[in-house]
Amino acid sequence: MEATAYRPSGLTPTSFMKMQLGAGAFYTGVDSSQITADTTAEQFATILEEARIAGKSLGATTGGGTFVATPEVRQIEVDDLTYPVIGSTVFDSWEIMLTTTIKEITKANLQRVLSATVVDAPTGAIMISSTLLPEHYIPFLGWAGITGEGGLIYIEIQNALNTTGMTMTIANMGEATIPVEFRGHQSDLTKMQYAPCKIFFFEREAEGMTDAEKLAADRAAVEAATFEIPSDQQSTQAAKTAWVQGAVSAIVQHSTVVVSYALGAYQVTLSLGSEPNQVFNIDVTEED
Repeated sequence: MEATAYRPSGLTPTSFMKMQLGAGAFYTGVDSSQITADTTAEQFATILEEARIAGKSLGATTGGGTFVATPEVRQIEVDDLTYPVIGSTVFDSWEIMLTTTIKEITKANLQRVLSATVVDAPTGAIMISSTLLPEHYIPFLGWAGITGEGGLIYIEIQNALNTTGMTMTIANMGEATIPVEFRGHQSDLTKMQYAPCKIFFFEREAEGMTDAEKLAADRAAVEAATFEIPSDQQSTQAAKTAWVQGAVSAIVQHSTVVVSYALGAYQVTLSLGSEPNQVFNIDVTEED
């Protein structure tokens, strides 16, 4: 057989289904305490729609947005340390930001943008205050986006505050825009161990299928697949097992997957809800 050059690729049969599509939307009042590990994309979509109808969103935006989680990195300096080593790098804190450009110029949005505001009672006008109070922070600010398979991704930052002020650009034959950078804050000193954000993934509910049927479908899909470990992933048994874990995880749609290697065989364990785990071996080959 004629030898061919290996062309590295990270694509799997489900790669395009896992891509995030579109600009998504920004919400200001979705309390993540409503969310559990079993919340489906359909259930969370209902929560988002209720928030939108209640005016708990930034409304129309332009240019999409960005989520930024940047660590403040410190390198421990000691004599004879030529390069950073595991343990010598410290993350002192994280800068958490959600940014976008607002096009929906409402009273509520301007209060969110300007942060420290009060309303003049006689006129209803917004007045900018020099005093920043706890109630000026947005307790929950989040962005929601959809994936190719219809799932939802939700990024929440807590106690958000726009730290860039307000620059409203007004255009002839166009619409006014306001770029914003919302920064996350922890609520108190007892939570300093974690950055003020959470990232959620919501999968679509398989219509008309019980958990047992979902497990059976995942097992059938795995058993029908072919697994061949690329030559560049065969340096150690741990590397081989990690590759098989990734390949199996890319196939299943509903279950939690654990792949282990023992006595010369790869064992897959699928778990879902309260159903008994599906445990079985799979055939794995290695590329020459």
